[in-house]
Amino acid sequence: MEENKENIIEIKPVTKWKRLLAFLGDYFVAFIISFTLFNIAIFPLAKLIFNTQKQNEEAVALEEKANNILKDSGYIFVPASGSSFEEDVNYTFRVFLSYYAFDEETPVAQKPQYGHKEENEVIRKYYQDVINDMNQYVVDFKEVNTDGMFDIGDDASSIALKSEYKTILSNELLEVTDENKFSITMTNFRDHVFAKLFYVHVYQNILDNDLVKDGVSYKKCLEDARSIMRSLQWVAAGSAIFTVVLTWSIVFVIYPIFNKDHKTIAFSMMRITKLHYKSLSPINKSSVMIGSFYHFIFSMSSVLFLPVLFFGMSYSFNLPLLFILTAISLILTIASGAIILFNEYNRSGVDILTNTVLLPDSEIDMMYRIDDGK
Repeated sequence: MEENKENIIEIKPVTKWKRLLAFLGDYFVAFIISFTLFNIAIFPLAKLIFNTQKQNEEAVALEEKANNILKDSGYIFVPASGSSFEEDVNYTFRVFLSYYAFDEETPVAQKPQYGHKEENEVIRKYYQDVINDMNQYVVDFKEVNTDGMFDIGDDASSIALKSEYKTILSNELLEVTDENKFSITMTNFRDHVFAKLFYVHVYQNILDNDLVKDGVSYKKCLEDARSIMRSLQWVAAGSAIFTVVLTWSIVFVIYPIFNKDHKTIAFSMMRITKLHYKSLSPINKSSVMIGSFYHFIFSMSSVLFLPVLFFGMSYSFNLPLLFILTAISLILTIASGAIILFNEYNRSGVDILTNTVLLPDSEIDMMYRIDDGK
């Protein structure tokens, strides 16, 4: 009687390091394709379709119109070179400071706006014109005078910069050419006194109650500009999401479905194959589609970074939808990748959910040779 002998072979999955590389490989392939498509084709095309240049010009014009209301009302000063709102406020701060730092109305001809002119005390002007409560102005000024830079009596006319600060700040106003740079003393004055008075008591009051000049509403101009900017943000966000969806369909759906062994691009390059976990049989198209669903979630982690080349990082992080999608996706991506480190067969979270395992092509070739020899 013949004894039947079985061929017992040990099949080794890909190593943890190689599985991590495969995990990251497709991710970065998809990101490179998405980044290229977004910046070269999809977003430029979206800009043409939605005429974003015209909308942006309208928003800029509305913001300028709003700033002109503040300027014409005498609550901000605009440097001759032209600037952003923040730079206007910085310049207004210097003009405001010059009221207290100098005794002369025009200390130097090179900077004619500087000096002890009533119009330069923009905070007091707003309290007089709009709030109509000078006692409250004194109270608010005392509240922000935490560093004790000012001597403050019982009325607005008694407020004066202390002599030691007056000398330091007047010299700096005359000597410094870059009006966006500040010394420590001037920074303290700006942040502790002017900024609190201007933003908390003046500008917030304007935002709450509006400011109308020659029939033009500040709030309306600002709201219209922001509405346009929000629509432009949706164009950027929508283009980024569409790009990720398009790339995902190429990398994780179309390429694997039409590949003979249903490999992704990274799997093809690394010569590894995904098989069913228990039977070690090849996966089919339905398995590809199921796996692609999870990769779609992971692919969204890159969506926040696609507009960076056009807008910069700070703008991208101010797109709430993209930030939320990226944050959720990154958490799930990291969690799936971390499972590889602890799983006995080096399977990721997606491998476990799809009941698959990755094997090197060399191991699969050995399986086929043994099968052919039976």
